[in-house]
Amino acid sequence: SVVVDLKRTNPANWSTPKGSSRPQVDSVIYEMHVRDFTVDPSSGVKPEWRGKYLGLTQTGTTVPGSSQKTGLDYLKDLGVTDVHLLPIQNFNPANSGVYNWGYETTLFNVPEEQYSTRPNEPLNTILETKLMIQAMHKVGLRVVMDVVYNHTVPAGGDDSAFWQTVPYFYFRTNDQGQLVNESGVGNAVNDDHAMVRKYVRDSVSFWLREYGIDGYRFDLIGMFNKQTVQDIARTLRKIRPDVVLYGEPWTGGGPTRFGKGSQRGTGFAVFNDNIRNAMRGDLDGTKAGFVMGGLTSTTQIMKGIIGSITDFTDSPLETVNYVSAHDNLTLWDKLDKAMPDAPLELKASAAQLAGAIVLTSQGVPFLEGGAEIGRTKGGNNNSYNTGDKDNRFDWARAAQFSGVREYYKGLIAIRKSHRAFRLWDAKDVREVLAFIPENRLPTSTIAYTLNGAKVSDSWKQILVVLHGSKNAETMQLPLGTWRVAANGVTASASASLGTVSGSLKLEPLSAYILYQ
Repeated sequence: SVVVDLKRTNPANWSTPKGSSRPQVDSVIYEMHVRDFTVDPSSGVKPEWRGKYLGLTQTGTTVPGSSQKTGLDYLKDLGVTDVHLLPIQNFNPANSGVYNWGYETTLFNVPEEQYSTRPNEPLNTILETKLMIQAMHKVGLRVVMDVVYNHTVPAGGDDSAFWQTVPYFYFRTNDQGQLVNESGVGNAVNDDHAMVRKYVRDSVSFWLREYGIDGYRFDLIGMFNKQTVQDIARTLRKIRPDVVLYGEPWTGGGPTRFGKGSQRGTGFAVFNDNIRNAMRGDLDGTKAGFVMGGLTSTTQIMKGIIGSITDFTDSPLETVNYVSAHDNLTLWDKLDKAMPDAPLELKASAAQLAGAIVLTSQGVPFLEGGAEIGRTKGGNNNSYNTGDKDNRFDWARAAQFSGVREYYKGLIAIRKSHRAFRLWDAKDVREVLAFIPENRLPTSTIAYTLNGAKVSDSWKQILVVLHGSKNAETMQLPLGTWRVAANGVTASASASLGTVSGSLKLEPLSAYILYQ
């Protein structure tokens, strides 16, 4: 640690966002690791910035020898709104020289130095962290920081600031005074203590004010109690009403104090593993989910589509919808495992269907970075320390998935352009969204209408069809002529893809968005 006048670390023209009344369902979150995104030479980022904070500031980058955008320009072009960075708080000094995701925090108020171009100069590390955030803000991207306040590495001894401050106080212990392992890494921060809650509150407030962070993803938030979560949300929303707050409603093996349902009324959202599991089938096995043509029940997907308001939320603001994240197999590796004999085109269709479900459902959409460009980790389902060979973004490989990328880009634009997909009140969802009965639909198909007129959407009526079968089918449409915004191949917010009436042919593993 160093004592520093932080004003000396501010870039030119530095300012932190003041915030707005923007609801978090307006976010489209894209998850990435600072190093992974630019470390590969195919990123086109200058060598000394690859895998660094500054790698996320360089503009005009393309895959060498092509016009395919990479890096910051790629994110802006894709249309996502929020970039979720895997942990950048200073972590386990034993791993400072090797690859690690960073879920081993040591100092919560210090940026990790290994992503700095001059890691031995503390002021430079802080400056480059701010330059990265400033560059994202400049192109309209918000920055969500992944934080791990409920466990630390190391837990005790000379290298733990918590232990050196007050031994035992900051950690949960059993009756023998031994640290209890509720996290999977040997300890659990004890947020029953008011001064521990104060530490977390002060820390997240500091990053918001000093670094201009726009939101937080809390690792294993299920380890904390509801009072702590409410305290964090209350404090941060006073500073930034539009701060994005979400976390994992589970633990690393200990008791769950803040599970799905606990977030009701807290201003927090939690990951929706129900819709994830229904889409995937399972996390790392061969079981095919809905998007792969598996026989998964549609019930959990339908609950997710309405923002889980009949399940575990009070409103869509409280659920994060996703199919994949940094943990477990990437979406593409899961498709390879569950559909080993399927042609590439059908796997691409499955990926597009997954994106369509996530991006049209009520709630906060969350995308695993690279799912839209065929990102693979070679089948590694836990690559937290396995280095660049598994974790890098291979931008050259992305070229063969340009159709999938453009489909996601179109879906994101549609969501951002039409409020009917971004309802934040349960009452609105009940009044606007209506499912078409399953007995009127082909097998493995979900369809629903959105009454856009009720929320002043320019699309007065919207029809979404999600077809999770490997067979082509025909569906009878509601009355009238419908314009096509998305089909099994293309999605566009600006140009109609034609009109249909009477019936609609559903291609294998496909999604459709129609409107009047």
